Amino acid sequence: MKKRDVINATLCAALLSLLTAGQLAAQTATGPDTEQKNGRRAGPPHQPPPFPAPENADVIVGRPSSASVTLSVRRNDADGTAELLYWAEGSNPASATIAGPFPLSQAEPRNLHLQGLRADTVYFYQLRVSGQTGKLPEGRFRTARSAGQPFQFTITADSHLDQNTSTALYRETLNNIRQREPDFHIDLGDTFMTDKYPSRDDALRQYQAQRIFFSSMADRVPLFLVLGNHDGEDVKLRRGPDNLAVWANTQRRRYFPNPQPDSFYSGAPVHEGASALEDYYAWQWGDAQMIVLNPYWYGPERRAPERWNLSLGDQQYAWLEQTLRQSKAAYIFVFIHQLAGGADRQGRGGAEAVPFGEWGGLNADGTPGMAANRPGWKEPVHALLHRYRVSAVFHGHDHLYASQQRDGIIYQEVPQPAHSGGGDEKSATEYGYLSGTVLAKAGFMQVSVSPQMARVALYPAGADTSAAPLHSYQIAPRKP
Repeated sequence: MKKRDVINATLCAALLSLLTAGQLAAQTATGPDTEQKNGRRAGPPHQPPPFPAPENADVIVGRPSSASVTLSVRRNDADGTAELLYWAEGSNPASATIAGPFPLSQAEPRNLHLQGLRADTVYFYQLRVSGQTGKLPEGRFRTARSAGQPFQFTITADSHLDQNTSTALYRETLNNIRQREPDFHIDLGDTFMTDKYPSRDDALRQYQAQRIFFSSMADRVPLFLVLGNHDGEDVKLRRGPDNLAVWANTQRRRYFPNPQPDSFYSGAPVHEGASALEDYYAWQWGDAQMIVLNPYWYGPERRAPERWNLSLGDQQYAWLEQTLRQSKAAYIFVFIHQLAGGADRQGRGGAEAVPFGEWGGLNADGTPGMAANRPGWKEPVHALLHRYRVSAVFHGHDHLYASQQRDGIIYQEVPQPAHSGGGDEKSATEYGYLSGTVLAKAGFMQVSVSPQMARVALYPAGADTSAAPLHSYQIAPRKP
């Protein structure tokens, strides 16, 4: 074992011994789920800030395609009826298409699937709710861009909603994104922190709180969710008929519409007990191929050798290879919460962590491990991405900004959007970030795509649209 691994293992063991007694006492007092008794709650106790009260009604826009979109609508004050009016930009709102009327149960979202839309078109909508006057939910969305059309999208990671989160800063960051009107927004996970809570009732409140926060932006910026290691949808928690993993998947899909496989999206299959998982998926928008990966649901059920516990699984790996092989896009962007391997037991790191686990094929001690741990795979994930000339991998998990390269692929660590302290500079070295541009800053990413060049920029948390980027760089289109 390398010296760094010995040090990390010693630190992890010491930290675990300090936390165990306090965690067990807290769990016994609050009546935890079985999965948490088995050791899934790691690290300091999750202390959520005060959560906001919901508006009378709210909307989350999701699953935009070339001809359809899904609007998740919710009424929070009482049961009742509603109707949705929508119209294309440039047309007369008086001749809007009307969906409904339809019933709404109090605080329970309902998905409206709008079909037959025009491609590459901006639409506006308004939700009318019976018995409500004054300002009602309204917003916009855009159907898929055609090839050659410039566009922008934004990215955040690790919002957490814990004791280190400034909810005021979070609101300001989301409002800044909203005002920029990107075509869509991608959140890289550790959003719900499900396995950090002592009970499901407590965990449910965070799904509801994130619904409130995201609806302040996603009423006009379609939202895509990526799973994080603390979001509960983990193979290790998928034990028994009433398990935390399926429950967490159900709650996420209840409040947020993520893509399902259809003629526009490809992705995760249906899983027994969880319907369509909506946890890995791909789509093309303009000149960019977007690929979202999930290494938690599909890993080994029993503990694997160090660095090999996270996995895309055989089916997702084959799907990834097929998606890459078939894509003719000028850019390919991959989104994942953390690399499936990592530089230490916590799966930390970016470009320097690429060699380990299934991402690079090496064991923790640097010896080859691919054949023994991933039999039947042609090559490690990074080699697959390199072979198909992937443009960039956007990942979170480490709570800082790091722009790095390995073998021509950008590895971009995305910081938290609302950490009141901005981050910890010491963690960069501790997590193995030894190259590239590293900043301990809170913020969000904006990617501007054109046929000639893609520009990636970090903007500070809470800043308005006039703020200059803290760092930016360009990515050239892939060569034919």
